[in-house]
Parts: sequence; C-alpha cells; structure tokens
Amino acid sequence: MRWIYDVLLQQRPTRILDLACGPGFYTNRLAKLGHNYRGIDFALAAIACARDLAQCQSSTCSYDLADLRQIALSRGFDSGFGLVMMIFGQLNVFRRGEARAIPARAFDALVPGRQLLLEPQRLPTVIASGGAGLSCFAVPEGLFSTHPPLQLKDVFWDEHTRTATERFFIVDAATGEVTRRTMRVEAYSDDDYRTLIANAGFDDVQLLPSLIGIEDESQSMNMAITAHKPAD
Repeated sequence: MRWIYDVLLQQRPTRILDLACGPGFYTNRLAKLGHNYRGIDFALAAIACARDLAQCQSSTCSYDLADLRQIALSRGFDSGFGLVMMIFGQLNVFRRGEARAIPARAFDALVPGRQLLLEPQRLPTVIASGGAGLSCFAVPEGLFSTHPPLQLKDVFWDEHTRTATERFFIVDAATGEVTRRTMRVEAYSDDDYRTLIANAGFDDVQLLPSLIGIEDESQSMNMAITAHKPAD
C-alpha cells in the first residue's frame, strides 16, 4: 500500500476506483491518507465486510455490489478517477473477452494523464496451478457453506485454451448436499499483457515484479502492471 501511495501516486490525494475490491484490504488505509475511494465487487459477503469496516472507521470509502462483467460490457464506470486498480490476480478469472473490456472501460474512467494499476497472475503461476490435480480436505467454513464442509477440488490445465480450470465439489456436513462450482483462470504471457493494455489505449506500459516494484518472495505468484492514459 505504501508503494501505491508514495511511488505510484507520489503522495497526491486522488479518486481511486478499485475493481473486484473484495473486503477492502487497501481501501480504508488509502482513504486515511486523503484519497476518495470507491470499490466494486460481485461478492455480497465481501462488500458487507468492506462497508462495515468503513462505517467502524468513519471512512469516506463507498462500495458497490455489482458484476464487473456487466458494467464493463455495457455502460462502463464513472469517470474522473486518478487511479483505477485491480489487484490480487483478479483479472485472470475473467474470460478473455471480458478481460479486454475491463482495461478499456478503466481507460474511459481515468482523468487524462493518470494511471492504471493491475496485479495479474504470472504465466508460470497459472500453469503450475493447473497441474495441482485432485485434492480433498475439510474446512471449518468458507465461501461455499456455513457448516463445516468436505471439499473436493480438481484442477487441470488445458494447453489449447491456455486456462487452468478448478472444479469444486462441496459436501455439506449437516445435510450431505453436494454443491458444484467451477472457476477458470486464464493464462497470459508478458507480451499478452502488454498487448491487452496497449489495445485499450494506454501508453507507458510497465511490467514490474510486484506491488512494491521489486522482487519479493511473498508476492512471487503475481506481478504488477502500470500504464498511463495519455494526457490531452
């Protein structure tokens, strides 16, 4: 977070749009530094947590429960932002057509001369995750059940589509009911990322080792990308 504030934003307060913001790990800390913050996420539990935290800390953050796919492919986001960000590898979980629309809409939302920040998954990360195979484990609770479930997870890599597919089978301990969920993670090379961002209209596309700008073992699964919307 300090790298975003000190280096990327050069300690200048601005409006920030966080796409797939989750429970707001960065939001309130950036708001305390003078930024006006808006987050969007599809997960009801994540948005509820973020709103509760903002209320407890009397933060100026605002959060919208919405599907980024529908916004990116239709009306787009609001405008006037100094930074649009999408972190924690979230870009890769969108299908490629949807992923192309997201930076294009982010471009429209930005003030000329300001920045886009992405933290996508590295190519080796996605390929390695696709080779995980079948696993079975019990968890106290989680995203799929409020009771302690047994979770079966099958992961496989498809070289033709360049995707890792995760299939979840969640067995509810209380009822025995089985819930099925599937998530696809798209793989991109460095050149793929550069093309994706440049085609949205951005220039000065920079690929960085991590969200602190340097190699960091704790952030080795993802990378950081910054780009600018050309000034008028």
